[in-house]
Order: sequence, then C-alpha cells, then structure tokens
Amino acid sequence: MNFLHSDLGQVGAETVVEFGLNGRAFIRLLDSSNFSAYQSGGRFNFFGGEAVRTPARLSVPHAGHWHAVVDLNGHPGSVRASINVLAFA
Repeated sequence: MNFLHSDLGQVGAETVVEFGLNGRAFIRLLDSSNFSAYQSGGRFNFFGGEAVRTPARLSVPHAGHWHAVVDLNGHPGSVRASINVLAFA
C-alpha cells in the first residue's frame, strides 16, 4: 500500500491540519491504534475523505496522538502532497 504520512504527535482538540495536493486524493486523520490497523490492512476508523480541492483542511476531533495520511484509496496514479499543522487549540 502506498501512502504519504505525517506523524503529528500530540495535538489538541480542534487543531487544524492543512493538506496541499496536486490532484484528487483521500485525506485521513487517524489516531495511533487506527493508524496501526491502516498500515496492516485491517479495519480502521478515520476522519476525512476524498479531497477534490486544495488546500483541504481537517480539524482534529479530540486531543491525542494523531497521524495524517494521504492516499489514492486503491486507485492507480500518484499524488504529491504537503501536510501542515495550522493552529493548536
């Protein structure tokens, strides 16, 4: 599985994460346990979805250790991305 990843570390609730993309892609925020499941191909929960406009922004739903991921959800192709934390709550 190919994906771009940024370990955001400990962030507060409602921290804003900005994804810069050069095309359509899936953007996801995952806590540590769901990121482990994502990496291993298991079932996982996430916040986000398909991004068709850039920049795309997601707010962290609750404080904790978070990971930001960009992938093509199994579709062929490639994507370039940047991931930035814009604000800490």
